[in-house]
Amino acid sequence: MTFDSATIFSQMRDILLADWDPTGAARSEYARHEYDGYLAPLHDLIQSGAGMEAIVDYLYAVERDVSCFPALGKQRLHRVARKLLALNPSAVPAPATPSPLLPAHHSPPESEAP
Repeated sequence: MTFDSATIFSQMRDILLADWDPTGAARSEYARHEYDGYLAPLHDLIQSGAGMEAIVDYLYAVERDVSCFPALGKQRLHRVARKLLALNPSAVPAPATPSPLLPAHHSPPESEAP
């Protein structure tokens, strides 16, 4: 599925307002475009294949710059980064190795073999 940049930016804006919102912009319809200046840099990061930590670091740095209080930490930003990255699954690099939690190959036990 292909989206134009206006659609992607609109979806990114919605995620930032609903899930990030360090200045409380979501509370006012007049401030709906408060984070638009961050959309292009985030989009560029995603398109360049940046991973979740790069997105988290960017959002964290912005929070420190725009807030008059200390940032709340990075852990909560992972959910925001996952949502942003999910807008363009092809930009997310595949893991280099299989997860250690999942078997690389599943063979039925010998008792189930024909």
